Amino acid sequence: MDGETGSVQVGKRADLVILDENPLENTKALYGPGAVKLNDATRQVDRVGGVRHTIKGIVVHDAKLRLSEVRAIVEEEKARRAAE
Repeated sequence: MDGETGSVQVGKRADLVILDENPLENTKALYGPGAVKLNDATRQVDRVGGVRHTIKGIVVHDAKLRLSEVRAIVEEEKARRAAE
């Protein structure tokens, strides 16, 4: 693998996390569901950022889709346990 790693460029391998926000400004941008942030224009608190996609090897994962799938699994399990 020598020569295939070390930087992001064509022909090299990389595992990446793609975000909407700058994690250097707000480390909570790395949280799956994002972080709360004050919207300067509306003076309201909005949920922003979060991991958009992860790339592992050659597979691109849609993080928001995965979160919604996990949310559905949790809700189904809660309903199943409540019915017992």
